[in-house]
Amino acid sequence: MKLPLAIRAWVDEVKITSKGDESAELLPSPKRFKARHHYHQWDRQPLGIVNTNAISTPNTMPPQPGKKTTVTATIEKSPVRRTSPRRKRITTEEEREEVDNEATPQLTRPSWAGALRAGAATDISLTRLELRRPTSSLPDSSHSSPSKRSRSPAKTTTDLQFANIELRAFSEHPPPDCAHIQELLSDIQAATAGISVVPHAVQAEIASNPKKTILDRLSPHNINVSYHLSDAKAVEELHQLRSIIADAADCKVECQSEAAWNARVHDPLLRLSMETAALPRVRPFIATTATIIPALLPRNAFTGDPLSSRLVDFCIALESDTAHKETIKQLLASQPAALRSLNQTMYSPLRFRPIAIAVETKTDTATETGESQLAIWTKAWLNRMKLLGAKNIPPLPVLRIKGHDWFLLLAWEEHEQEHEHGQEQDQEQDRDRDREQQDAEPSLIILAEMPIGDTRSILPLYRLINVLRRLARWADGPFRDWHESTVASTCHNQ
Repeated sequence: MKLPLAIRAWVDEVKITSKGDESAELLPSPKRFKARHHYHQWDRQPLGIVNTNAISTPNTMPPQPGKKTTVTATIEKSPVRRTSPRRKRITTEEEREEVDNEATPQLTRPSWAGALRAGAATDISLTRLELRRPTSSLPDSSHSSPSKRSRSPAKTTTDLQFANIELRAFSEHPPPDCAHIQELLSDIQAATAGISVVPHAVQAEIASNPKKTILDRLSPHNINVSYHLSDAKAVEELHQLRSIIADAADCKVECQSEAAWNARVHDPLLRLSMETAALPRVRPFIATTATIIPALLPRNAFTGDPLSSRLVDFCIALESDTAHKETIKQLLASQPAALRSLNQTMYSPLRFRPIAIAVETKTDTATETGESQLAIWTKAWLNRMKLLGAKNIPPLPVLRIKGHDWFLLLAWEEHEQEHEHGQEQDQEQDRDRDREQQDAEPSLIILAEMPIGDTRSILPLYRLINVLRRLARWADGPFRDWHESTVASTCHNQ
């Protein structure tokens, strides 16, 4: 006699322990029970534990066929799993910032990015140019908690206006009234005009080049009969310049990256110009990983938030003699740990070498032009110089490169010009206004821009390399004199 399907399932799956045993058994899994017997539509969740003492069954035999049997089971339900509330859809940038600012569990060891966001290890007021130590000791930047203060982006030159940084045009504004800068600009204008930029020793080779283009035609005023290099060195320089032109053409045609332009074109040209200038104490450095010290970043004049840190690609820096190196070490030893650098970065190669000229590069297809990076980098450098007690900071030449083309810009600080006053105003009001002007944060002026050459053909490249040599001589001359006197004066006054 066959047992009904329901009873067989009950006998197969339910295991009842001996009388008086208090142990409990699990019901079969819903998926297994449903697949094998198709008897009951179980819930997907585990059903829990059967209390075997609550099951009513005959004591001596299983249920009989043809009789209606009631099986009662007390099931303890497992805890219901709570689902997380649905995250609110983020549709605006303001909502994204609110979500980012919510308190979330933090790792015990912060990342390097968090350490950078934490700001400087000391409280610096750049408005008054004062260095104030906190009451506690300077914290280690590697253990600083990430700062919740937001960074103001400055992706365009228009955004720079909120940090008192103004962009001007060479065609509409005069350069600053500084004697050595005026002399530098005169020499650069002569070089960009092509006056005496090509050595006489290579004139015939350039003229006989079968690959010569219309851009390579030389005029008498281009030739320099008293070139500073020997004939052999001049020919070697020509071959190196041709190699740079070929690499620049490849980068342009193949739409290569900014890093490729830097490695194949810009870095070799900068090194060649410094080496052939016979200035061994002026060196270019790749600075693509030289981050700005957070405390030195320029700030939004309205909110006080620091601008987003921007990097440059190259820096032309100075080597110092042994005596001045000791002076630099003595000066930096007295500085807080977060500011033990002559410059605005803790990048090791640039900590003890004064930076004279910054260089920012972009490809032809880049949406940005580079003025923002140069402005923020220069403003941070000026902040560092002021904290070192620098006076009469000279205007700084900076370079911008976009693909083949190179441009010169000038950067300096100036206070807001006073309006003309009537004679009826007394001298006391004028003195108060002068005092307020001295306390106010000066504006950084970026004067842009003067084309100084390109890497498309040999004659524009000769113009460019002569301009770079003239900039190197300025760095090794007037700029070095000013910087060394500033460092020596600051070290003496401590």
